[in-house]
Amino acid sequence: MGEVVIRQARSGDGRGIADLHLDTASSLHVLDPNRFKLPESNGMPEWIDADLATVGTDWNCFLAVEDGRIEVEAKLHPPFESARFQTIAELGDIRGEVNSLGVLSNHRRRGIGKALMEAAEEWLRGRGASVVILDTFLRSPESVPFYESIGYERVSVIFERRL
Repeated sequence: MGEVVIRQARSGDGRGIADLHLDTASSLHVLDPNRFKLPESNGMPEWIDADLATVGTDWNCFLAVEDGRIEVEAKLHPPFESARFQTIAELGDIRGEVNSLGVLSNHRRRGIGKALMEAAEEWLRGRGASVVILDTFLRSPESVPFYESIGYERVSVIFERRL
């Protein structure tokens, strides 16, 4: 493994992130082709670059740069104004969310995902987040064991019914 550098994503990284998203989509599509599709690639790098131009105080995107782009997105959620009326205690706190963690298929199981999650958690902690939430595809043979191995626990279940 070459040296991996973790840094904040910036405009111009769209091509590498698009390649990652397409790689991830391909893996998910194989797991469940009725749920996951292969997204359109034409224009995706430009769309991602435009999104990266909005990185700021409430969301961030980190890359692990080696010979490929590997990334994680982290977002902050402020306390609910209605927290005093809510049942879930953490809704009164600043919460962090990991929206997307992707590691290219040929770069997995080398500690890159863990390093990216640590960078995201540090960024969220530094902005006052008291908890990090995320979701992943339950039938993923890689992501569920990965998150559990780095200390995340299953705390809820999302149900769905196709209509």
